[in-house]
Amino acid sequence: MQDKILILGSNGILGKYIIEKVIHSFGVENLVISDYEKNRLSRKKEQICGQFGKEPNSRVIDVNSEDSVRKGLNSIGIVILAIQQNEPLIQRLCLEYNIPSIDVSVNPKFISKALSLNKQTTNQSLQLITAGLFPGLSGILAKEIAKRSAKQETVDVGLLQSANGTNGKTGVSDMLTIFDRDVEWIQQDNSAIKSGFSHKKKFRFPDPIGNATLRLADFVERNYLKSIGINSNYWTSFDKESLNKSISLLKKLGFLRLFKYPVVGNFLSAAISKQNQGDKQEVIGLVAKSSNSEIYMVLKSDYEATASCVIAFAKKMLGNKRSYNGVRFPFEAFIFEEIKSDVSDVIMEISALDKVRG
Repeated sequence: MQDKILILGSNGILGKYIIEKVIHSFGVENLVISDYEKNRLSRKKEQICGQFGKEPNSRVIDVNSEDSVRKGLNSIGIVILAIQQNEPLIQRLCLEYNIPSIDVSVNPKFISKALSLNKQTTNQSLQLITAGLFPGLSGILAKEIAKRSAKQETVDVGLLQSANGTNGKTGVSDMLTIFDRDVEWIQQDNSAIKSGFSHKKKFRFPDPIGNATLRLADFVERNYLKSIGINSNYWTSFDKESLNKSISLLKKLGFLRLFKYPVVGNFLSAAISKQNQGDKQEVIGLVAKSSNSEIYMVLKSDYEATASCVIAFAKKMLGNKRSYNGVRFPFEAFIFEEIKSDVSDVIMEISALDKVRG
């Protein structure tokens, strides 16, 4: 491979997993890590060298500086973003230089701004957004289930999270903000507005998870699935019911609304992200199902599974000329069968069923 893989957000928790999977899939020589702090970047290079026996390429890049980003994109084959942007600067410049990118952000305002780039440019490259596990792979599975259904019906998509997870404060903050929003519950031709993280549904995952109760939440991916004719309900909860009840209580008391204040948001996010016990394996569940078709999975950690999805997308984007371009969602660009083998390293169990249609 002549072109390099640039990772923006190398020092975050997700960035760590992505780095390891890039090295295993493409080699250290094709990795480019970045940071705006030169000393921290040097320490990261030394750490990777100590772990893998070779230093990666590196570039000092300030993602808030257009000039810095332009210089950093030189001779890059694909950009992976494990950072939060307020404006889609990276996508705009990647479109300009005909460089594909993969972004895992779930921020609705950012997604809307990124999609607006499709109206402003002549698109020659693919800019993948919400390209993780949930959302990301979840949308691909939802589309797969909708395709298998005998008639148009609502698809239920769910994620059972681990209270022992490695989510950082930013990830927890984003998640709790989602829980605080009211959400449309769709059932056949009817719908109703429910309070976020209050309406419940039971799911049966493969062992070692088994039965789990998930809660309805307003994940942004479902809105874009709806735009292509797929109605869906998105569900999630933790595998520790006391944590679910605590979050529900915080919501009822109005505390989740205080996340707009950094001091309060950081305190609550840190308290929840410290649930990790350290001595228990993290296991998560992912499901997409309708009345006659279902796919259930048990996977390793949320962040590791997200990183595997990112690498699966990157392999396809680098290996083939795609018939689509511009800012797209994973469910627009991929089907499950073409990425299944590349995410198999994080799938512990999978169960798929198509019921006999009448």
